[in-house]
Amino acid sequence: MLTLLLRRARLITLLGAGGIGKTALAAEAVARYRASTGATVHWVGLARLQAGADESAVLDEIAQVVLEADAAEACTTRQAVVNALEQANPTGHGPETILVLDNCEHVAAAAGQVIADVLAAVGSVCVLATSRRPIGWVDEHRVAVPPLSCADAVELFRRRALLAGKPLPESDYEESVAAICRRLHNHPLYLRLAAARLVRQPLATILSDLATEPEADRRLAWTTSATIGVDARHHGVGDAIGWSYRLCSDVERLLFERMSVFAAGYDIDNRSVTPESGVELEAVEQVCADQEGRPGGGLTRDTVEEVLHGLADQSLVTVHWSPTVVRYSLVESLRVYARQRLRERGSDEITNVTESYVRYYRSRVAGVAAGWCGPDGAAMLQWAQQAWPNIRTAVELAAAEPDTAEVGLEMCALLFESRIAYLKGGFRATKLMTERALHVCGARPTPLRQRTIAKLALMAVYAGELDNAEELLGRCVLDAAADMPPARWQDSPHLDLGLSAAAEFAWGNLLLSGRDARAGMVFQRAAAKFTAAGAAGPAIQAALVAT
Repeated sequence: MLTLLLRRARLITLLGAGGIGKTALAAEAVARYRASTGATVHWVGLARLQAGADESAVLDEIAQVVLEADAAEACTTRQAVVNALEQANPTGHGPETILVLDNCEHVAAAAGQVIADVLAAVGSVCVLATSRRPIGWVDEHRVAVPPLSCADAVELFRRRALLAGKPLPESDYEESVAAICRRLHNHPLYLRLAAARLVRQPLATILSDLATEPEADRRLAWTTSATIGVDARHHGVGDAIGWSYRLCSDVERLLFERMSVFAAGYDIDNRSVTPESGVELEAVEQVCADQEGRPGGGLTRDTVEEVLHGLADQSLVTVHWSPTVVRYSLVESLRVYARQRLRERGSDEITNVTESYVRYYRSRVAGVAAGWCGPDGAAMLQWAQQAWPNIRTAVELAAAEPDTAEVGLEMCALLFESRIAYLKGGFRATKLMTERALHVCGARPTPLRQRTIAKLALMAVYAGELDNAEELLGRCVLDAAADMPPARWQDSPHLDLGLSAAAEFAWGNLLLSGRDARAGMVFQRAAAKFTAAGAAGPAIQAALVAT
């Protein structure tokens, strides 16, 4: 930013969420610039203005700072401000005068017009604005203020703990402090509020306040006990977010709240976080737009993109850029706040958006299962790896309730069949989700139950857990052929016991692990059943192993 000042940029806007450090960064930059150039700096705070205040109110705030005396009656406030700024550098050859406008977001329209007028009238002035949304001037230089790096976040937390009278030696609590910083996405204000809690709570309790699920998270209740030198908007996590939320339109608030159904995104330490975080526009449109046949809120599918960009401009949605795609997310604190607001709309709203979410990811996973072995298979699996946090969340939401547990169980089966379960980090999680879904669905024999248990059996074979694999296949046999004595099925690979294609394939792998020559006939039977079911990929795989 100092480089922009030295290059005589006309308008520089520091953008970011509340408490991210925009004001502190502006103060540091102008102090360095003034020290090196001797430039005149005028600092104007706009925080006390009412939301939506007009241009005259903004000009009055500027006048109180830049005018040495009240403007003459014959001179308008605008002209008096322009005259004062021109007098700071009458020749235009010295360093630019810096006009800092701090906290513009709630008066963005009026501030934008005043800035445009000042820049047009005074050629030797640079405006440095801090805001949660862009000003919108044609040649505006936008500078996004990022969260702290991981190392800086830990250092800030330790310093604030020391100020609270609760020092944390560097050799102690390292993992807990780092975990708190991650869960607060290295946000300076939130870290200060968390460290202040050490007066009342041990570190472990503070970490437990940062729950995995928004419903159990308690960070929004955190407040500071300080009453002096604290911006009213920064008394708590909820206060900082609520200020931006209240500036949103009704439809922006609705989209913001509905986006809480997606897994939290990440916006920490750009050196270590990949741009694959977040969800693509298609997902937001499919999940968050009003659904046909249900009460809506004016958020149609063709308006989602524009509303989403509005939320991003207000620093409520994080944008993740890559060379080929743009993704969007809510960092965890914003997701918790949005979820709380969504609950206030009633259970029907949460149910509707959750059903849309599960339906979308079930459809996408089914598409991968059908096409993973085709020409687009690599791209499909790449998408699945990026979307894994949301796929996993969708499965867990569906599997948690008896009414939707079969959908969750089907998704588990699809994860195996699509090879998504075998991607990095998915094997153990899919196994646990499948076991939970089976428990909720109950013991009633169904083709889906056998198909899914067979997938668990295959995983057990791959993991070398052969006794477990045999026990699981025994459950499949009992479901398919109750009249077959359990002790006999292992000795009858030549018989078709009515097992599903997936169970046959798992049985063939179990025999193959023991170098049993009879595995071939079981694989052949599996290939025929996969072919009959239209599962080309698994059929080819089974046929290849059979030979």
